[in-house]
Amino acid sequence: LIWRMKPLTLPKQDYTLPIVMYLGNFAFAMIISLAEGIYLPIFLGILTGVIPAVWMYRLATAPEDSLEETEGIELMPVKVPILGVTE
Repeated sequence: LIWRMKPLTLPKQDYTLPIVMYLGNFAFAMIISLAEGIYLPIFLGILTGVIPAVWMYRLATAPEDSLEETEGIELMPVKVPILGVTE
């Protein structure tokens, strides 16, 4: 069953090349849009593409220490009902 499997741990990878390729492609599309005088796709692309991509890149490349913001916060246990399957 899926919930009894061990959690999947992915290796830490370098995401510099993918973000550089993405931003390079966006810059190319932005230059084409500017040359044709179409400005709305540029603003929408920055808002829905570049900002989230850079934000996620910074989260992915942040040191492990900066991600632990739960120090000093008390977590409450939550009871989860377990349903059994009968045959």
